[in-house]
Amino acid sequence: MIGLGKLLNVVATLLLLVVGGGLLANSFGFIDIAGLLFERELLTVTMGAVMVLLGLVVVLIGIRNMRPEQTVSIQSPEGEVRIAFSAIEELLRKASHQIDGVKELKPRVVGGKRGLEVFNRVSVGADVSIPQVTARIQEVVKSQVKGVVGIEDICAIRIYVNRIVTTEGNKKEASKDKNVQFS
Repeated sequence: MIGLGKLLNVVATLLLLVVGGGLLANSFGFIDIAGLLFERELLTVTMGAVMVLLGLVVVLIGIRNMRPEQTVSIQSPEGEVRIAFSAIEELLRKASHQIDGVKELKPRVVGGKRGLEVFNRVSVGADVSIPQVTARIQEVVKSQVKGVVGIEDICAIRIYVNRIVTTEGNKKEASKDKNVQFS
């Protein structure tokens, strides 16, 4: 969504520059905007509608980006410490490199009524046991959140295996076997 927002900002800025330049050219007598636009009502209506829609989208994206980031608070003897969910997610992404068989981990931390919930989208290797790898992921997530962040209120660690990645060596061996096909 961020890429779309940037694109819309560029388009809206270019449109404002064109309209502003046209108004300046009209005021100096280089072009006649009234004659150009009002003779072509469809062009006028279309440009107006596009400008209104772009303006609304830019405003909505701005409002969306103004929302405060979700955090979790922990109390220390010196006072309150707030930790952003995105910081916990980055910690878990980096910790996933110590788990054999995990090719990619995309965690999402959500605050629930009973504590934190951690949703993980995982890509694993084809040569590993998925139950063992997912159990290891849950152990690492729990230990990292508890040990590094200091939060014990994890009510759920959910894992969704969205890809099983094959290595080049496995593909070559499989191509020798006529019954196994990779796509």
